[in-house]
Amino acid sequence: MLELGRSLVTRLQELGVRVDVLDGNTVILRNVPANLRFFNKTHTNLLLKRPAEQMPFVACVDEDLEYTGPDQSLHQAFRTGIRRGGWLAILLDNGKKTDFHEAATDVLCALGFDERGPTVARMEEASTLRRVGGLFTTRGINLSELARNASSEPVIGRESEVTQAASCLIRWGQTRMAVVVGDSGVGKTNLLHGVAEKLLGSQTDLSLTCFDLGGLFAGTLFDAEREHTLRALLTETLTSSAMAVAVEHVELALYMPHGPAILSESIDAGARIIGTTLPLHLPKFAIEPLARRMQVIELPEMPPKDTAAVLQAVAGRIAAHHHLEIDESCVSACVRASRLLPGVFPAKAIRLLDAAAASATLTGATVINPDEIYSATEHAKERGDANR
Repeated sequence: MLELGRSLVTRLQELGVRVDVLDGNTVILRNVPANLRFFNKTHTNLLLKRPAEQMPFVACVDEDLEYTGPDQSLHQAFRTGIRRGGWLAILLDNGKKTDFHEAATDVLCALGFDERGPTVARMEEASTLRRVGGLFTTRGINLSELARNASSEPVIGRESEVTQAASCLIRWGQTRMAVVVGDSGVGKTNLLHGVAEKLLGSQTDLSLTCFDLGGLFAGTLFDAEREHTLRALLTETLTSSAMAVAVEHVELALYMPHGPAILSESIDAGARIIGTTLPLHLPKFAIEPLARRMQVIELPEMPPKDTAAVLQAVAGRIAAHHHLEIDESCVSACVRASRLLPGVFPAKAIRLLDAAAASATLTGATVINPDEIYSATEHAKERGDANR
């Protein structure tokens, strides 16, 4: 719940500031006084927004507000802020506050609120994020923990790519970012599980936690919000030399104005990153200086032989989900039949086996055989959506 301290609320009311709570993550303070000795206008509106719970707030002021004082940090914050939709998102070096009252207080201080001279609250120690249950706790999937508990997905036929990615993460030099590139369905996420297992079985104590960058950025309005979130994630990664981060849809970081620089700076500071992306985004990774700090690992479509092994590994889980048995002959039939469908191995073969099992369950069958596989193939071809 977004709440301000009682004394601050009282003072805001005395000064005629109206507080509008738009939703559980967005608040606008209207007609906030700014210190005219340091700004070009006497009042501004202030928007505080966070993408989701436990994420840092981004602060926005009126687009035409300018800082004219001597503080270089504030000059930088206002000069490099991002303007959009009448708002200026200011980037304060304040530790990326996740508490609404603290975030609001920091921005009010930067505005010289209540006739004080504008100041920037300096960044707190990096462990702050972990003390409040940061992103690793609230939004990440600990792949190393899954591997330790034998709960991770089986990884088949990708030993070379797994080794390349794992070795990149543990390097001494700057090339500590691996980018796994492959079409949708080739098994990029599955490869991350293999990297976590490889690290667990090695002499390193590196732990791998996975984030979907699209999910982290959901609900954001400004590039500055996304940059705040990315910085918060990488700052938390740097709190321990034993932490590595896997970032799905990592290309989203490269489409932000300062995204490549944020990644490069974090790698130089010791961050260890593995990202996944589609081939169409690969040209974006040629941006310097990031290109010198990363290794591209191309993940091709899985051959039919390895796809059959993957189906053998997941068939039991699919059967348990649908409460039936899967005849052994279904695996080879599924690989053969799915060749005719759009998409890539192994995803389209797994999808076909799952669809056949679902259809069989609805008819009351307790065992599925190749006939159900071929029937599901015809239905998929008729729908034309097997690759969605």
